[in-house]
Amino acid sequence: MRISRGLSWRMMVWAVGGCLACAGPIAAQGANPLARDGSQPDPTTQPLQGPGELPGAIPGALPGAVPGGAVEPIKVPEFIKPGARLIYTSMMTLEPKPGQGAAGTTDGGTSEFHVVAVLPDRVLFHITSYANALHDQKEYMLGGSSIAAVTANDVALGNTLWMDVEALAAMQSGQNINVTRGKVPLHGQAYDSTQIKIDGQDFTTITTYDSGTGLLLTRGSGTGNFRREGPRMNGLNREVQNSLQFETYRHVELPWHNAKRPAWADTIGSMTYRGTYRTSVAPEVVVNLQSEMKVTHRGDDWVTGTTTTRFEGQQPTQAAFVQGPGSPDGFWINPQVLRDMQPGVLDRNPFMGSTLSYSFHNGPMGKLGVLTMSSRHGNQRVTSAYSLEDGALLYAQLQQHDPIVPVTTSLEITLTDRKRAE
Repeated sequence: MRISRGLSWRMMVWAVGGCLACAGPIAAQGANPLARDGSQPDPTTQPLQGPGELPGAIPGALPGAVPGGAVEPIKVPEFIKPGARLIYTSMMTLEPKPGQGAAGTTDGGTSEFHVVAVLPDRVLFHITSYANALHDQKEYMLGGSSIAAVTANDVALGNTLWMDVEALAAMQSGQNINVTRGKVPLHGQAYDSTQIKIDGQDFTTITTYDSGTGLLLTRGSGTGNFRREGPRMNGLNREVQNSLQFETYRHVELPWHNAKRPAWADTIGSMTYRGTYRTSVAPEVVVNLQSEMKVTHRGDDWVTGTTTTRFEGQQPTQAAFVQGPGSPDGFWINPQVLRDMQPGVLDRNPFMGSTLSYSFHNGPMGKLGVLTMSSRHGNQRVTSAYSLEDGALLYAQLQQHDPIVPVTTSLEITLTDRKRAE
């Protein structure tokens, strides 16, 4: 799996530590199949390019894994479909080598994996990361973004959120690999699990899957030298320790989930936004910016492309974006859907504590349909305004208040130009 980290349509803000769009509000929750009692890359031909792998990814292939090369058809479980949202929490601990002191650093976060589109040979994800600004009050603040293309090879390697259940059932212990099966409790449920432990020269990974669905439940990895004398935590007590744990699953169908994109979006080549970034630190900082979205590939219900963002006085940054039926937002929404939606609260996200609401607005930009996402305690507010005539994203604003520092940041952008594909 290749991951491209950085600026999606919520383009500019990642460069200043925030995000322009809500990630994961739920408009309709379907049945949960996981609840158990017991150049520019073309995603149709190759993975999206970018550094890094899935947090906690196994450093090396499982025995018998499919080697790299031609992309083959991908088999996905029932729960991996457009609109699926999977939330995981992660933790990383760094400590010096033995004899160099006991001080260390620990960092954690929460990631929401959005299944944007399922293609014959890959699954396209948008991944949003969050930081908990108030640990005891669970005030999740947008902190980063990435996209990923998962192929059949990634599933075989164990570098994604599931494994094939038949492959899990057939897996046996061997050299440097230990496979065990049994009940694992997690969040009040008992999962029939398959646990895979791999020991390398300088790393250990322990990965646990739900045997019935193939869902990734937990993953722990340790790399480097063992950190100290004493218990070695099954090999994980090393210089760098990572953990990943499944939290929740939902299938999300926002009002525009199955709607066709606007006709103009079938031929759009680029959209340009201009705006400003401000902070409340005295003296006030005001930075002008421009961001251009370019579509590079498109299918019947999905597009991929790049955004290039230029903050005044800084070098431009570029990243990939993906938009499809499972997107929580985007550069456009079907205008008929916008006109038909009723004002009010569309969703409350219990885990994140965020609220998504909808309203109408008349002003210099004309008639707008406005989505507003507010964090649990109101320290973050994201406003996205769409044209009711053609569904284009015309304006967006992010406001974040850091209650610890304290400092308030604001970013506003307005659509200034759009061009057809050449």
